[in-house]
Amino acid sequence: MNAKYIEIYKQIKKSLLENQPEDKPYKLPGVRELAKIYNTSTLTISKSLTLLKKENLISSVWAQGNYVVPNNYYTPKKINNFAQILLLCDITKFNSPQNVLYREIIPVLNKYFFKKNYFLNIAPGVSETFIENLIKNKKITGIILIHDINPKITSILSKYKIPVVEYFSNKKHYNFSLVKYNLEDAINKIIHILLKKKRKHFAVISIKKKDNTFYNRVIKFIDSLNINKIKISKKNILTHSYINYNINEIIKIGANLTEKLLITQNNIDVIFCQNDALAIGAYQTLKKHKIKIGKDISVIGFDNIEISKYTIPPITTIYPNYKTIAIEGAKLLEDKIKNTNNIAIKEISAELILRDSH
Repeated sequence: MNAKYIEIYKQIKKSLLENQPEDKPYKLPGVRELAKIYNTSTLTISKSLTLLKKENLISSVWAQGNYVVPNNYYTPKKINNFAQILLLCDITKFNSPQNVLYREIIPVLNKYFFKKNYFLNIAPGVSETFIENLIKNKKITGIILIHDINPKITSILSKYKIPVVEYFSNKKHYNFSLVKYNLEDAINKIIHILLKKKRKHFAVISIKKKDNTFYNRVIKFIDSLNINKIKISKKNILTHSYINYNINEIIKIGANLTEKLLITQNNIDVIFCQNDALAIGAYQTLKKHKIKIGKDISVIGFDNIEISKYTIPPITTIYPNYKTIAIEGAKLLEDKIKNTNNIAIKEISAELILRDSH
């Protein structure tokens, strides 16, 4: 008789094979929930999930959980004799319709590498075992990492000394090259513009994920205020812990955080929003209270998502210039492929897009 974790592994595997996602990944129930479903311990479930990961039937996303991914998401491909570049990214963000980062970066990388006889293979949320097997079998020439991902994967990549370029990482890893945006100039520009308008009372609304990738924007903004000798009360920095990457939820969070600000601090005349979706939520609350955006209060967004041009008034926003970042990162990876000892860090200045909300 098989051990219980083997039996559970077989049951889950059968279910996964019968319900393969066609186009986008879906999340498995958590370990505790699966333990309740199968009336067993979390340790037994963990053993079952380990077997599924080894067969690449599920992918573990650091601090997010386990996902079932369509086969064609990361099946190694060859087009003619093109060498393969693997792009690793956060599966929870990859499918987000509002994610301007992926929408802008991936087409640029595809076009760039195709001209150089490389094929870009996109792999959101793959397992450590899968990556290690690809590298051992020499199936990939270089790797692009977008955001901080599972530390076990970064450790594997370092061990095999494969050429790697990171985009937007919070810290430099091993012998990887790094490309990121520089926010200071754009933030300082908008602060000086606001000061000329006699704005005095600044507030920040944000969401905070465990990896902190986008929370750095908030830190940079607060640091710039301090440099410009502008005091911001902790009561004026509102943060919402966030798990799901859904634009409608982010807009609601923006509206709720702005409501809290208005209740406790009625003299606010600037709201810096960590992204444009939060700014749209702030708009909803401000309009409900008949506060004139651009006149009574300034609202600053981040990312320059498409809809930010068409809100009333259009949102003043900071744009990280993702297309330029994509090209510069691709060049760094080319350099590393030619010489794995090449290690470089490239910073691209973000752009301040002035509209009518400031």
